[in-house]
Amino acid sequence: MTVFLNLALLIVGTAATLSAFGGKTWLESDKPFLERITLRGWISLICLVLALALGAIKEFYTEIKDTKKEQESRATAQRLEDEANKKQSELKSQLDASNSQLKIANQSLSALKDKNDAQADRLKDAV
Repeated sequence: MTVFLNLALLIVGTAATLSAFGGKTWLESDKPFLERITLRGWISLICLVLALALGAIKEFYTEIKDTKKEQESRATAQRLEDEANKKQSELKSQLDASNSQLKIANQSLSALKDKNDAQADRLKDAV
């Protein structure tokens, strides 16, 4: 759609310029202004007004398109942030579980070390 509007704007602007180029667009007389405008002048005025309208439509269309892209971008960013927070929560839970298992393993290791030390003391006493 934007390409179409750009081309239409270019064509209408060129037509307005070419229609007025090198010719009289209005007559010198005492008639009211609108009656003094020549056919070439009317073509030029219509093309200029059409170019203005197309330019305004193009800008509105571009603004709507940009707003939609921005909303989609925000939604995507929010979705990614939610997924990242969920993943972070899962990883934190896994870390807590691993830390808990490590604590239990360290306690078991400490108990085995104490048993080993007791056995070593008994062997020393026996020798």
